Amino acid sequence: MKTEVEFTTLKAERETRKKITRFEELEYPMDLYIQEVQRTTDSKAIVPFTLKTVTKPEVASFTVHGIMSMEGTTDEMDDWITPHDSQPPKVWRDVYQAAANVIAVMAKILEVPFPMPTIGGITIGN
Repeated sequence: MKTEVEFTTLKAERETRKKITRFEELEYPMDLYIQEVQRTTDSKAIVPFTLKTVTKPEVASFTVHGIMSMEGTTDEMDDWITPHDSQPPKVWRDVYQAAANVIAVMAKILEVPFPMPTIGGITIGN
């Protein structure tokens, strides 16, 4: 299975009136919206997505839009878009990881502390 994440829009905003130190902890509740898988051929598909977060306290907000392209057999693609047991689909995990990494870079540019969450043992934001 071959996957690729392409970001189409990146948006980062910081409230300049609120002072924050690099040691202050912020929460980053993230909302991930994954649209329906669009099969372009029997072996290819695209998955549009949006990830949004507004820090708590409200110091910064980030929005990432993009498309994950997938190429593989029908069985492989079905495996990537289907939840297994209590785990989210693999496509969700990979999109979240890629988008969270981009948000971490934007947070650094805005000089906003970013937590290093882990997903399945993978540290995000490195």
